[in-house]
Amino acid sequence: MPSLGASLHSPVSWPCRPAPVWCLTLALLAIDGLWIAGQGWRLAVGDLLLLALALCALQLPLLLRRYRRDARIAGTLRAACLLLLFQAGAACMSYLLIALAPPLVDGVLAGWDHLLGLDWPALQRAQARLPETAQVLLRCAYNSGLPQILLVLLYLGLSGRATRLQDFLLRYGVATMLVILLSAPFPAAGAWKHFGTGNGSDLAALAHFEALRDGSLRELALSRMQGLISMPSLHAAMAVLLAHALRGTPLRWPGLVLNLLMLAATPVEGGHYLVDVLAGVALALAVVAWRLPRQS
Repeated sequence: MPSLGASLHSPVSWPCRPAPVWCLTLALLAIDGLWIAGQGWRLAVGDLLLLALALCALQLPLLLRRYRRDARIAGTLRAACLLLLFQAGAACMSYLLIALAPPLVDGVLAGWDHLLGLDWPALQRAQARLPETAQVLLRCAYNSGLPQILLVLLYLGLSGRATRLQDFLLRYGVATMLVILLSAPFPAAGAWKHFGTGNGSDLAALAHFEALRDGSLRELALSRMQGLISMPSLHAAMAVLLAHALRGTPLRWPGLVLNLLMLAATPVEGGHYLVDVLAGVALALAVVAWRLPRQS
């Protein structure tokens, strides 16, 4: 793999051949397509059109030679297209796997939390007693995952850190797929539902979970998909990977603080068991330690 220093000083460092993350994304989309067609699922056509328009809009500047010849701009726009396609494919895969509906494991996960000394309802009550400013800060940190991914993509791409951006996209793609696949045999409704402490908006954000499991939801609408994975926590994995992507850059400390706050917020704000968070962190650390294949 080219050194980071080379990518910082050489704007022309984007791979000419398909990177592994493109292969992962195309394989994911192919599996989704075959599964959807073979099992009688429906795709919301309007959402597909919006996705196609977004992809076209991202590629439109490349019609101009000045942008097409700028490796930083061209590479960033192509990476954004890749991320959009991957996110769509991963979201569909998570829904398809949830619909398999194996037995729930909430009792097991809650039991593991108890063995670790965590009283989840007590943690929720303790967070509710925090000053309003602290609660808003935790809520914003928890909801910062997708905006952070966009920020990392733009920052690394437009600053010429091409190798670092490819590294992040591949690690994020692999971690996301591992989270989705590992969650399939360990489905959980989540701590809000298990302990009966979720409010109306909390439970509404998970409304698709039971509808998928009982077969009443058979349409995949990209614009209305919910985050339904409990174990391992994708938010926890994202926090580790985002902080790792910004290491050694001027954004490393703000990124570290924000992602530590995301981790702290994940149990209550996301309705996750503590073991969900620990599993997500462990998975991300394993992916960070993984020696990546050459991408160019």
